[in-house]
Amino acid sequence: MPGELTTTILQQQTVVGNWLKTLPFNQFDPTLGTLLNIRVSIADQVNGSVAMENLGPAVATMTAPLSGMVSVTGPAQISLGSSGGGAPVTLQLAGFDGMVDFAGGSGALASNVSGSGTTDFTHAATNPSFAAFVGQGTIDLTASGLVTNTLVSGGGSFRLQSSANIGAVIGLQYQYEVPAPVGGGGGSSGSGFTNVITNAPR
Repeated sequence: MPGELTTTILQQQTVVGNWLKTLPFNQFDPTLGTLLNIRVSIADQVNGSVAMENLGPAVATMTAPLSGMVSVTGPAQISLGSSGGGAPVTLQLAGFDGMVDFAGGSGALASNVSGSGTTDFTHAATNPSFAAFVGQGTIDLTASGLVTNTLVSGGGSFRLQSSANIGAVIGLQYQYEVPAPVGGGGGSSGSGFTNVITNAPR
């Protein structure tokens, strides 16, 4: 008879800032059963501020989003998934008032800008590329996070300044099959651990 399908406890690590980090996770212990799928989850959060100054003589509507991207790779740079969150900022500004101070009618500051994204990826463990996930030690995944600011629309000349960071919670979980006991009966429950690491933004 077929065995029971179950999962290990979700492992999670948290990072913030613009970063490139190596994150250790537990491998799947083959004594638990047969590994079927590897699930990687990415929950990202962009936080920052955007200041804009209209340098033209006419009223202008300007949009400048903070865009974040988090990517996770495994051994041999195997892509395990990426997630992007955005935080659009749209401001209507009067014609230039003679001072580039991001204030007055022609300038403004949008603070506490935030946006988020959450994505899950499932990879079949039958792919030979994922053999390194099986063992009784740890496996290193590489996570990179980057925030960009691109003016997507605006009238005439402008000045733009922004400050932001991106944080993410990276998760790893295994789905596996517990062998059916001889003579029938249910399988054992999943096991695992949760590991959280926090790094200060730079």
